[in-house]
Amino acid sequence: MKTLKPLSFFVLAILAFSCISKDKGDVRLPEIKAFQKPPVPLMIDRGFTEYISGYTSGVIPSRAAIEIRFTPEFAAKCNKKAMPLFDFKPELRGKTEWKDEVTLVFTPARPLESGKSYTGTLNLARMADVQERLSLFPIRIQAVKKDFRVTAGPPEATGTGSYKLSGEISTSDIIDASETERFLKVKSGRKELTPEWDHSSELVHRFTVSGIERKDKEEILELQWNGQPGGVKQKGSLKVAIPRKGDFRVLSIKHSGSQDQKIDVVFSDPVDAEADNEGLFTFNPSSPAGISVNSNIVSLFPAVRFSSQVQLTVDMSVKNTEGLTLGSDVTKDIDFSVVPPSIELAGRGVIVPASDNLIFPFRAASLKAVDLKIIKIYENNLPYFLQESDLDRGYGLKRFGRPVWSGRVDLVKTPDMSSTGWNLHTIDLSDYINVEPGVLYKVILGMRRSYSLYPCAGENSPGKYEELLDRAAELTQSFWDDPEGYFDDESDEIYYNSDFNWRDRDNPCLDAYYSPDRKVTGTILASNFGIIAKMGEDRIMNVIVSDLITALPVNEASVELFDYQLQPLAKGATSPEGTVALRCERKPFLVIVKKDKDRNYLRTNDGSSLSMSSFDVGGARPEKGIKAYVFGERDVWRPGDSIFLSVFVKDMKKELPSGHPVEFELFNPLDQRVDNQV
Repeated sequence: MKTLKPLSFFVLAILAFSCISKDKGDVRLPEIKAFQKPPVPLMIDRGFTEYISGYTSGVIPSRAAIEIRFTPEFAAKCNKKAMPLFDFKPELRGKTEWKDEVTLVFTPARPLESGKSYTGTLNLARMADVQERLSLFPIRIQAVKKDFRVTAGPPEATGTGSYKLSGEISTSDIIDASETERFLKVKSGRKELTPEWDHSSELVHRFTVSGIERKDKEEILELQWNGQPGGVKQKGSLKVAIPRKGDFRVLSIKHSGSQDQKIDVVFSDPVDAEADNEGLFTFNPSSPAGISVNSNIVSLFPAVRFSSQVQLTVDMSVKNTEGLTLGSDVTKDIDFSVVPPSIELAGRGVIVPASDNLIFPFRAASLKAVDLKIIKIYENNLPYFLQESDLDRGYGLKRFGRPVWSGRVDLVKTPDMSSTGWNLHTIDLSDYINVEPGVLYKVILGMRRSYSLYPCAGENSPGKYEELLDRAAELTQSFWDDPEGYFDDESDEIYYNSDFNWRDRDNPCLDAYYSPDRKVTGTILASNFGIIAKMGEDRIMNVIVSDLITALPVNEASVELFDYQLQPLAKGATSPEGTVALRCERKPFLVIVKKDKDRNYLRTNDGSSLSMSSFDVGGARPEKGIKAYVFGERDVWRPGDSIFLSVFVKDMKKELPSGHPVEFELFNPLDQRVDNQV
């Protein structure tokens, strides 16, 4: 059973910070307070599991409600009119109500105080007869500490005479849009500019400053932020140089550490996209590059992957839209030699033909090893897993499966591989487990500082954090047997309770960098079945099953249809053509195909259907069970030609009498009827 610990909300807030674009140019960032340490967890008497299956605990958003989920047996016998039930210190006023038959919710009347801890109790004795020692269920929560971070990109030219500047305010908790806007002021000289805001995301507030005018001398645009009005001890500023009119030059050259090694050259004026810019951006060592011009930003995509320092030269002949050239070459050294330790998936497929091997591909950079965990979703649990998740993603793994292998996997390095760059690797899961056809496996890859090849001042030897991870791995059995643990992985719990400094999360030389957010998760289902399912208004589900290896139809495969509650709707077997038609009284949710030991699954909810937006699927509905199709022996006739037409009629209800008339009308291009026959 999964506990209701909205600490995950705070984790998402931190994740939102880490997702800020890295292509924003050189900016000075504010100081961020240390990663908030969650309150010391309470020791909960295991006897409460008879009454309570989940509860809110830990660090929660200031506007969150506190939920207690009871076991169905206790909820059925308890007095749901008993009030009051909650008692908090410091005092919390709010509303207590039943969300559903088993979930009790306490909603505070006002947001919790930033960073403040609250303790409380739920009086179970008022609800039903319980053991005396279990009469009061303890609660301990802490509100997320309000904080924010400001980032901004390079000035984007909207013409040769003006700029716009885009940026973001990322917050650790939900903050009112009006309050967020008061944090920021933008000044150009003595003039204060008003940003335009986009508050579509609750944790990332985007702003755009338009109409930044270029004058006869260089100006400084200053972003100032102050969290004092909202009770946040956060203050800072960012200065952006605005070039004078007619000053065409390179403002900055920056590159991303992404797979494509994109380089952005930011100019003071929009670059002439119609000009031939080939050969004006050169590398040493030499490499051709794709060029994309977007106003004053020129993006370069090297055709050759660099693994060391290169020199980029921007030729003096580059022109702006007014025909003005740079006047002199611009040269900058760019270091591609080291990519921070990273892992990413290669490919998006889930279903792999069943064989003796089960290959899992991925890419890794600056790593000599990875942590591999394989979680088996048990076959009898897979339909329930698919109620909440898709084959390629899902949560709450502890409810449906458990690890069948966990440990370190060393990455084999070949001579053509980069030691600190991106390399493609594969893991054959059959080397670690006995692969079963029709079983879904979740594959999780993680990394540690001791696996890193990134150059740091000291050695990347295991520290106390990794010792805790190794100790937790020895207790995996008890972790996956515990129904009350919030986290799906014991290593996640260790990380978020380690009191790492949030500012260290992007430093590969510190343990804080190797967070659960940097893990990658993929899924593999070994099956030889490909499934297509179609259903029309006649409520007949047509299922086609083919062999993924031979592409031939699969005969005598068992096909079962289930509704969302996983109750059986229909069952049948495929014909030699690999098809079966099954009538459904209710809307089907899941198709399960079986033959011998092989299995495959197909969700048939609306969100899982293939998009038909690129095709014309319109047509005419049959009236009274009759369909008609007009056919000509060709589709173009010249003046004077005879036109031979036939009409094919499908009388599905067999109600048309013999010799029933057909009316024929012919219209010219002026929409005038020129012939009428019966």
